[in-house]
Amino acid sequence: IAETDSFRGWAKTARQTYLQQGKLALIAEHPNSYELVEDTLFNSPSAAAAILAGRSINGWRAWKDKDGKTLDENLRG
Repeated sequence: IAETDSFRGWAKTARQTYLQQGKLALIAEHPNSYELVEDTLFNSPSAAAAILAGRSINGWRAWKDKDGKTLDENLRG
């Protein structure tokens, strides 16, 4: 996913750092899509989602399991 114009600050800096460190990589088969290539801890689900999505995003609703249930439904439900 391409970064939005409003994507800046800590998340943009973290994304650039993870790319330089090799923790985050572009998925060749899916242009503008990224994946974490090593275990990485984040302060919140939204922080992790923002770094991957390149925009502000609610991680509690963005992360879904194989059945389509959100993290919010699974953990806060």
